[in-house]
Amino acid sequence: MRKASILVRLLAFFLDCILLSCLGIVILAAAFAGHIASGASLGLSQILGLMFIVFFSSMVLFLFYFTYLTMGQEGTLGKRLFGLRVVRQDGSPLGFRQALARCLTYVISLAFWPISLLTALFCDGRMVHDIMAGTKVINTNLHSKIEQGDKEEATEAYTVSTSTR
Repeated sequence: MRKASILVRLLAFFLDCILLSCLGIVILAAAFAGHIASGASLGLSQILGLMFIVFFSSMVLFLFYFTYLTMGQEGTLGKRLFGLRVVRQDGSPLGFRQALARCLTYVISLAFWPISLLTALFCDGRMVHDIMAGTKVINTNLHSKIEQGDKEEATEAYTVSTSTR
């Protein structure tokens, strides 16, 4: 299994963040539209209440997105687009607990992102959340393996991609 490059991982994460931000804006717009439709005034306490609803629903969306979509040797939409998959250290699919642990350790990884990038450079492409959760991100893009002439890995990537369907 070929490890995913740091740049491709960052691009996939950036795409995921854009998607989640767009969904967050939709949630915010829906919350404000619902409040305005109720005819109530918009004071400081109402704004704080709406912001709590948006924050809470965004956290649930974040947990769902990064947990559910990485279970079963899959990945988020950004990872899928770039041909990446999240797997256990031995290459097997993630279960719910490990996917949730990986999602929760994203917070630590994001808070200390320079350290996480350094660990990716020196720990075989694994970032802090990967190390803490016992996972790794692999490149399953079949075309890149064929172009590089790596027939063994191309065959393995094909087998992995067809066995999960």
